[in-house]
Amino acid sequence: MAEEFVPVAGRRCHSLDNPASSTIHYRQKVPEMVAPGRGLYVIRDIIGIGGGGTVYSGIRVTDKHQVALKYIRKDTVNRWAMLNGFYVPVEFLILHMLSTSGRSGVIQMLDWYRENGFYVLVMERIPHATDLDDFLNDHGPVTEDLCRRIIRQLANTILHCHDNEIVHRDIKVENVLINPDTYDVTLIDFGCSTKLKDVPELCLSGTPIFYPPEWYTDECYYGDRLDVWCLGILLYILVEDRLPFSDSDEIVNCKARNSRGKKFSKSYRKLVKSLLHKDQEKRPSIEDVLAHPWLVEPEAKKKRGLFTNFRKFIKR
Repeated sequence: MAEEFVPVAGRRCHSLDNPASSTIHYRQKVPEMVAPGRGLYVIRDIIGIGGGGTVYSGIRVTDKHQVALKYIRKDTVNRWAMLNGFYVPVEFLILHMLSTSGRSGVIQMLDWYRENGFYVLVMERIPHATDLDDFLNDHGPVTEDLCRRIIRQLANTILHCHDNEIVHRDIKVENVLINPDTYDVTLIDFGCSTKLKDVPELCLSGTPIFYPPEWYTDECYYGDRLDVWCLGILLYILVEDRLPFSDSDEIVNCKARNSRGKKFSKSYRKLVKSLLHKDQEKRPSIEDVLAHPWLVEPEAKKKRGLFTNFRKFIKR
């Protein structure tokens, strides 16, 4: 059966949009228990609570593999999809699509099941990872080189999503995991994601302080340009360690305050300005972002350096 976004018969489907936010709070404890009905997972601590559900750490019984299990109450789901003949929350189908289309910085879906009025999404659990919000709280704003490394990875992940006709719509520091040893990043929480369309979207879910100016002025937006806008805000936060805008009026005026970023390269400042452009038509595409000199030049210099060193070695 073809995989598609569909409403459940008898339920109202709000343009496939869930207005719930997904702010995460960490490190709460619950008694250890075996998941009823399946018996395949041992559930341990709560590692995240948000508008979309509660996330637990767990272990797969068969091989002791560490997993994360997201419990979503059935009566809170208003966007449904068909996956292998079953109605599931849209998030399940989207992660299934992205997980089976090749790994590219997206949290991997391993399994799903229904249990006592809940839909349970089973995902990989990345060892030692923390979200970017906690990382910044622990380490402060990042260097330009580390910022570039993080943004390059996220831009490639967003491209992977867009290539599979998916927009995330809630890219923020709380929804990006980072391994503090390797600085590898992973995009999580696709509860607000939806299909990429060629026409403007009229419904928006996610985090209001990350909404683009066109939403507040026109009450519509293009999904791919929204993801680029959110990437711009995240880039700003990595450098300045604060949000660029404090309310909708500042978002509409699009006047972000730079302080630490003034010490960064001119190429960086141009990229931030383009990502946070008031006119969504003038924002770069994610392909343009990946081709921007700020992301390309250091890699090109590195390759030139390797070539130069090789030539010197040959001449010896």
